[in-house]
Amino acid sequence: MKWDSADIEPPRALEPGKAYAATVMDAEERVSKNGNPYIDLKIAVYVTPDKPVTQYTNVMVAFPPKLRAFCLSAGLFRQYAAQELHFSDCCNKSCCVIIGKKKNDNGFYEIETFEVPADAEARLKAARDELATVSGGQQVPFA
Repeated sequence: MKWDSADIEPPRALEPGKAYAATVMDAEERVSKNGNPYIDLKIAVYVTPDKPVTQYTNVMVAFPPKLRAFCLSAGLFRQYAAQELHFSDCCNKSCCVIIGKKKNDNGFYEIETFEVPADAEARLKAARDELATVSGGQQVPFA
């Protein structure tokens, strides 16, 4: 068996409050104990370009700011505009996560939210306009 020191070094720590490039590796639809639907996300957070750290988070309608930030960060404008997101829409999507407070003594950090791109509002408006045209002009109320 052979290895080098890079193979056995612990992953570099994620810094609270910092934004990192990330990719959704897996997603699964679930229902909370309170009966609220949510999507559980397994995310590769890139501390360095070649060494991702796996993190888990979820998005739910019951917590709209994080749901909105995820959809806009991951380019899911049409899904957010249509108010319908499926777990399969999330897989392999690139996004940018913002790390929150330290989760535990083992060094795991939680994903606090997602960084929204500067052009997100314009792209969301375009998705809403497109849906309005496709649906025969019926506007759906949005926050």
